[in-house]
Amino acid sequence: MLRASVIVAVIVGWSTPALAAPASQPASQPTSQPASQPASQPVSKKKPASKGDVERPDPRVDSIFGGSQDTPDTKPKAKSKSKSRDDAIFGGSDSGAGTGAGTGTGTEKRLLQRVLDQGNKLQIGGLLYLRLNMSFTDGDKLEDHPISMPNLLDVFLDARPNDRVRAFVRTRLLYTPTRGQTFIPGVDNTTDLTFQLNEMWLKFDIARHLYVTVGAQRVLWGTTRLWNPVDFINLSLRPVLSPFDNRNGVPMVKLHFPLEKLGWNFYAIGLLQDVTSLKDAAAVGRAEFVFSTVELGIIGAYRRGNDPRVGIDISAGIWDFEVLGELALRFHPDSPSEDLVSVRASGALQYTIKVFDDDMLLLGVEYFYNQLGSSRIDFAAIATGQQQFFYVGKHYGAAFVSLPRPGKLDNWTFTMSGVGNFSDRSFLGRLDVSYTFLTYITVQAFAAVHFGKVGELRIGDKLLPDIVPDANGNLVPRTFTIGTQAVDLGLWLLINL
Repeated sequence: MLRASVIVAVIVGWSTPALAAPASQPASQPTSQPASQPASQPVSKKKPASKGDVERPDPRVDSIFGGSQDTPDTKPKAKSKSKSRDDAIFGGSDSGAGTGAGTGTGTEKRLLQRVLDQGNKLQIGGLLYLRLNMSFTDGDKLEDHPISMPNLLDVFLDARPNDRVRAFVRTRLLYTPTRGQTFIPGVDNTTDLTFQLNEMWLKFDIARHLYVTVGAQRVLWGTTRLWNPVDFINLSLRPVLSPFDNRNGVPMVKLHFPLEKLGWNFYAIGLLQDVTSLKDAAAVGRAEFVFSTVELGIIGAYRRGNDPRVGIDISAGIWDFEVLGELALRFHPDSPSEDLVSVRASGALQYTIKVFDDDMLLLGVEYFYNQLGSSRIDFAAIATGQQQFFYVGKHYGAAFVSLPRPGKLDNWTFTMSGVGNFSDRSFLGRLDVSYTFLTYITVQAFAAVHFGKVGELRIGDKLLPDIVPDANGNLVPRTFTIGTQAVDLGLWLLINL
């Protein structure tokens, strides 16, 4: 989704960073496993426990926007799906994520991937993301509207010395040659050249029953597609409506114990971000259960100096509908100014319609409740990173329609979506179109329109404070004005390396 305007919307953290943040900071919000399958597939039946905690692209991104961060040529409608490299190592089940190797059929890809995996103990790959954004307001001249080009390069090393050990490193290079600030969700506005370590972990098993992963890794927990109240691990919340999740992995030690016969999974995690001694580490536990077409996750998190939290997420197939939900409770035992418990909750309903013989049209609606939210945006809190867009208000709603690879347009995906902050009555509508060619290159274009009242999703001059800091940090009367957000445009080019 798009944030636009001249001054605004960097997706920064919520007023309570994650448990992985330092104890002196407030805690952020939950996350969940990809319990829900890609929306372009039928409602899930009972799934076996995934051996070894398989690392896969987030299916929520793929099913809505098309493609993926690592395998942009994946076809959700394909009946034959190749196993990922991690599946081959740990025996995980298919998830619909292709290998991205070769241009032939699914069978050919599986055979080619098997040869590659057997012959190479080290694989090198990545992606190049070139992004051009422009934002328009109702008060500027055409030539004055900001333009930005925040480019991104990911490179990974994937080593498998034997069938029970895997090491993975992903580095990220951010390069922005422009100086305009368009503030698009999911886009890092860092200027010039910045290097980041996105992931670095080692994975092995103990007696083929307990799976251990040590290092900075990405963990995606939660069932609903836009808001994830049960994301207790990540340092920032998932960018709403962004086709690319740019968050870095979190340092941790993760233990995964699957019960394959029942399809159940149990996790114990120790978060090590900014830890100075063992007492500073955060502890997170999660249990996943499968009963018929219902998948249930229960999670708890605790860190000394932060408010403890518990959560639950569910995914259920009811007739032709998929029902998704998350509930997170945060306890404030030492805060006299707040309720003892604050609530965040999300719920979604999805329905897939078969079109063009074997294609799927996905329809979805989602609601998010944030008890600590407000009907008025605090622009200063967002600008300083204390709050994050789409998590400021108390009531949100969204609807989307997605048509991946329709008919003979096997390389196209079309998505229409809308998000509203019902607390301040500001809204955003967005159209995304993606096209994949030459197997590894995906073009993503979008247009977003801001409407409704001036508020979180339609930033205007009246939201800015009358007193602002100057270059020296002194508070002075504001002497500048900004226009009201109107339209955002973007053209992104993703090359799978």
